Amino acid sequence: MDRRIPRTRTGFLSCRQRKKKCDETKPQCRACTRNKLPCSWPPHIVRIFGLNSGPPISDDAPPRERDRTRGSCHPETKNAPASMSSSARAANMESNLPSDHAYRAMDDRENHIASWCPELKAFLSPRRPMLLPDSQILLSHYLDVTGPKLAPAPGTPFVSWLLPVAYSDDLLMNGILALSGGHLLYKLPENCAIQRATSRHYSLALKSLRQVLKDESTLIEPLVVIRVALSTVLLFHYEVVSGHLDGSPFPHLRAGRHLILRLRKNGHLLTSSAERKLFGFVAEVYSYIVLSNSITPFNMNCNRTLIYDSFLQSLDDLRDWGAFGVMFSGFHSLFELISSVSLFAGEQDAQSSTGTLLPLDRYETYDQLKMRIGHLELSAIEHPDPEVLPGHSTALGVFRIVLLVFLETAVSPFSKHDLIRAHHLQSLLDQAVQYLPEMLASNYSCILMWPVMVIGSCLMKEEQRNVITHLLIHNHYVMRNTAQASVLLQLLWDDPDEYAFGPYGLGLLMRRHGLDYGVI
Repeated sequence: MDRRIPRTRTGFLSCRQRKKKCDETKPQCRACTRNKLPCSWPPHIVRIFGLNSGPPISDDAPPRERDRTRGSCHPETKNAPASMSSSARAANMESNLPSDHAYRAMDDRENHIASWCPELKAFLSPRRPMLLPDSQILLSHYLDVTGPKLAPAPGTPFVSWLLPVAYSDDLLMNGILALSGGHLLYKLPENCAIQRATSRHYSLALKSLRQVLKDESTLIEPLVVIRVALSTVLLFHYEVVSGHLDGSPFPHLRAGRHLILRLRKNGHLLTSSAERKLFGFVAEVYSYIVLSNSITPFNMNCNRTLIYDSFLQSLDDLRDWGAFGVMFSGFHSLFELISSVSLFAGEQDAQSSTGTLLPLDRYETYDQLKMRIGHLELSAIEHPDPEVLPGHSTALGVFRIVLLVFLETAVSPFSKHDLIRAHHLQSLLDQAVQYLPEMLASNYSCILMWPVMVIGSCLMKEEQRNVITHLLIHNHYVMRNTAQASVLLQLLWDDPDEYAFGPYGLGLLMRRHGLDYGVI
């Protein structure tokens, strides 16, 4: 049996000082038990896991004695009824899990909805601890697996930038743990303990979010708005990695949009560099999500439709906030064009319904967009670290090709039987499919889903379809949403409709089947 203990991340302070490995068993690690040492933990670990800095309290101790380790009592408050479908699903998830009297009793005794604490400048739950025993697994999984896979920027910003804030903020911590659980459950779908912990953290994050959004007076302070906006982004990620195709991810983004607009209007009130950097982070992540979900013509699927605000078509001002490139990695100019091409594609449905020839100005717009895409050179893009420059060049080429593919299918409805247009498109598809595996092996693989969905929707060669299917199913992300993408594309490829092709066909398919696929 392998008894090796991994390097400690949240371990006992004396184990760190003695440079000994710690198994992180709480409340008393095995090393301290063996050496008869008092076991003390870092303050943030004491708080989030509800540990006592003194002698361990036995599980057989009276409830009143055990409660002393959890802080002072606060009166319970009634939870407001959930108005979002997401809340209903969270309740259903919990009710369908096997009963666990210990967890239910804890829920009955304690109200864990987080509210803003002005003195500590954080969202805190009135009773502690808020975490279940299995929450430690979710936190560890987020640190090692989920967080590092969400952004291409060096330094794992979803870990190094978010967790220091979340350690003292229960709203953010609940969102992070729910996201980690949604990811982990794809690998462990039958693990009832992980299901229970995930649904609890998701439910608490959602209820806390609804409570703060109902109170406009709370949203005056910019720091509050930043953290609430971060929570909406985390919940969007949770919905997507959990594989929810009912449109539930997108209300989180619509709520986040209003918060981002409020912050952009009151940006001058962000005085510290830390606050500005955190806003820059959430603004760029939000912008990336909106643009990367443009896998169909604009407004083709109502549940998925997100507004293209003017700042999404000119991303340069993100440079002013200290987090520039956290998601776009210097491809800002390319991402700016996604909304323009999607809007251009959104007009084709109306044009085709008229049964008339396309107006001349439509071809003029096509020529202008094609010229803009073609003239985007690497020198115009902010360069990343020289060590990853080769991967950067490959990713730049892929994004440019995919924009051209989207544009070619956007002029007018694309028929599978139009051999001339199909032959012209095929040369672009050949280049893109050739580069995709190389991009998957680079730092930029986490922003690959938009190119894959657009390219995949246009493939006609069986061997190229097999390449895309393999990339989506067999990759190091191990996320439910990537596997779902392969199923969605297979449905499109099997559809006999001659116009079930390209981003337009993808939108047509989702409309017919009532699916609202989300991209991260």
